[in-house]
Amino acid sequence: MTDHSNVHLTAAEVNGLWTNYLTDSMAMVFIKHFHKTCSNPKIKALLKHALTLSQDHLDVITSLFQKEHIPIPFGYNDSECNLDAPQLFSDEFYLCYLKNMTKTGLATYSAFLSGSSRQDIRTYCSKAVNTTAQLFNQATDLLLESGIEIRCPNTPYPKKNEWINDSHFLAGWWGERRPLSDAEVANLFVNLLSHNNIDILLTGFSQVAESKEVAKFLLKGKSISEKHIEVFSGFLKESELSAPRSWDFGATTSTGYTYSDRLIMTQVGILMQSCIADYGISLSLCHRRDLSLNYVRLTAELAQYASDGAKIMIKNSWMEKPPMTVDREKLSQ
Repeated sequence: MTDHSNVHLTAAEVNGLWTNYLTDSMAMVFIKHFHKTCSNPKIKALLKHALTLSQDHLDVITSLFQKEHIPIPFGYNDSECNLDAPQLFSDEFYLCYLKNMTKTGLATYSAFLSGSSRQDIRTYCSKAVNTTAQLFNQATDLLLESGIEIRCPNTPYPKKNEWINDSHFLAGWWGERRPLSDAEVANLFVNLLSHNNIDILLTGFSQVAESKEVAKFLLKGKSISEKHIEVFSGFLKESELSAPRSWDFGATTSTGYTYSDRLIMTQVGILMQSCIADYGISLSLCHRRDLSLNYVRLTAELAQYASDGAKIMIKNSWMEKPPMTVDREKLSQ
């Protein structure tokens, strides 16, 4: 087989590696503090394993960038966290956080793989998909074992195969609305679960934010998240399905400095990106007009909130500039 490892990296490959470096270096700071404050031995062991995987990713990307003479991103390090700070989230929530981040990682690595051509990059992506899937399964198994895994609602098995022969299947807003399809239920559940996670994170982050502007931003996000939970729960209840309950555990009462505002804002930005992507998938699989329009409306709200967060980061010089194409007009001046 021909070795293509000396071929120039594409924009997709550089962006994938660069984004992966920032995300893993950010996650490592949180997980180091989680690991230090965790008292559950099984969860603690899983957090340690997650740290090992993230460090492996950073090592590979650093080596690739050095080989290609690409600057290593600033990323994040222990200076963004007070590792001696008290526990801000419960052990159980650490596990939920880990599962949510691996879910996001699976989508990200799969997209990275599908956009890559060079063999060494595809090998790295493939390994990352496999190890992330293993970590996702381990987190899910431990959630089930602990009795805190939240499962998607059950629906009756279909009794026969049928064709759709009435455009009423697409109806919404007015008249009698059909029950939700399993695809619509599944996506409502995923989005509700994500917002349960976000709601707890924003609660804890708002308690320890140093800047009043950041704290205000986080509380606004919490309000938005709670509104989206209410909207999605309403659709499930309308079809006589139970909405996923909020976790009975979450943020502690700690208020001292724990994470830097820059680290917190980056995490919130990643969560918003993930939610917007999930809403896009949900919209593509939705046929009821009322539900579709809600996804469009709520996506716009999340996009505006994410934009407001980016402005705060730019104003404070917290946002690292990503790899860019060349400004040809500037070069010709």
